[in-house]
Amino acid sequence: MLPEPLRLPDALLAAAGSVPLAVIATALALGGAVRLVPALRRPSPLLALSLAGMAFVERSGAAGFLLGGAVIYAAGAFVSRAGGTDRAGRLQRWRAALAAIAVLASLFLWRRPDFEGQLQVRLGGLELAVLVLHMWLVLRSVTFFYELGAGRIALPRPEHFALWYLLPFTLAGPILRYSEFEPFLRSLAPRAGPAPPSTGAWLRPAARGLAEVALAVACGWAKAELLARATGGWLTAAKGLDIFFFAPWGFLWLLGGTYRVMQAAASLWALALPPSFEAPFGRPNLSEFWANFNMTAMRVFRDYVFMARWGLRRPNLYFNAVLVFLFCGAWHAFNGYWLLWGTLHGAAFALYLLHRQAPERWRLPLFSSRLASAAATYVFVCLCWYIPSKLLAFLHS
Repeated sequence: MLPEPLRLPDALLAAAGSVPLAVIATALALGGAVRLVPALRRPSPLLALSLAGMAFVERSGAAGFLLGGAVIYAAGAFVSRAGGTDRAGRLQRWRAALAAIAVLASLFLWRRPDFEGQLQVRLGGLELAVLVLHMWLVLRSVTFFYELGAGRIALPRPEHFALWYLLPFTLAGPILRYSEFEPFLRSLAPRAGPAPPSTGAWLRPAARGLAEVALAVACGWAKAELLARATGGWLTAAKGLDIFFFAPWGFLWLLGGTYRVMQAAASLWALALPPSFEAPFGRPNLSEFWANFNMTAMRVFRDYVFMARWGLRRPNLYFNAVLVFLFCGAWHAFNGYWLLWGTLHGAAFALYLLHRQAPERWRLPLFSSRLASAAATYVFVCLCWYIPSKLLAFLHS
């Protein structure tokens, strides 16, 4: 006898619960406001709109979000004043930036297992978030310290930093580095700057993004229905569909669709956000997969970790590949699941680099076919999301 399936409204509500509706609605509303009233496209009105949008999205964590920004800016001021213009001064500034990144990462990892990046206090029976350090906010702040320490940007004016920090299109990703934001600031001069896009130019990507989010919700509902109905061999088949279709494609459509909406909404301010997902599934190797999956986040790990020399004459790409994915896993959550995920991906990526450097006669025949290598890459990526939880369950049994 089949178990009682989930009722359609319950399953749909459960699937829709993962959609960041407040973030999407805020981005579209604030983008549309500036499109309708072009006079708002100046620093002060945009800052006021961004502040209101952040307060709506964060709600009880709004004060902590602002305090986090003040701490980041104060630390940035310390970094920018840590050294002079000579070689010794630049080295001192770079060391100060690395120290700021280390403190920020330590604080984030310390709070991450228990809270969603929030430091909370209890006052009179109420829990208040006095410091908010979300995963996307932390990664953005790392880019800020890195660019300051490397001399790629100067310490911005407080209001310019606040506008970048509070942008409604990057509150929950994607990553927009401050150096990429500066051209937008320069475009805000009176009677200057690019015109907003035509209706079709922003509406089409926004509609596509919303359709992808709807597909993600449909994936979640179908998965819940199948797992609730299936028994015996059908349950095994349903779990296989979850591993190789519902989970990966649902995640891609949810995050990719959301970020596509963010790009469309930001274009209404004439702000160009970098792309985040470019058809990652079907790529023939891990390098191409990760070059097209969650691109703005992976660019940070690539530029700051994978290409790092760590005091050597040139980077050790095999060692750095493992570090990239360990850091990326810890960024998601500092726990056994994500550290195992990072270890699997890091080891596989190092082996891929070794295989790519090997003479032709030593290369595996499987990877001589683009179709076969794309299938192997897809299966491996999907299993890396599945195996860590099963391995941990086995170890704890």
